[in-house]
Amino acid sequence: MLELYPKNSSTEIDVAFIRILQGNYSNAYKHYENLIKMKDIQFNPFEVIEFLYNEYENSKEPALLYGSGILSFYWGDKELGKKDLKIFLKKSNDVKYKKLRIKARKLI
Repeated sequence: MLELYPKNSSTEIDVAFIRILQGNYSNAYKHYENLIKMKDIQFNPFEVIEFLYNEYENSKEPALLYGSGILSFYWGDKELGKKDLKIFLKKSNDVKYKKLRIKARKLI
């Protein structure tokens, strides 16, 4: 995807999700930052927010809450985004999720 569709919002969100599943949180952070810089996205953020939250419910991977929080904050309901980011901060640790936690703290 990165080779065929660079600078595409769908690529960025998909790769961020894959990186979370792989445990590569700093790379996931990079793709969320790329997405934020785009401002305009070509996918339905509400569907992705719901998907990420459901995936969090199944896996309990806190970084998925970071993803839903970022999408809500920038393309949905800021207060809902802050709520997800606060929960992410409670469920994650500084070492493993360092970059994500720094960004989450800045937004809330």
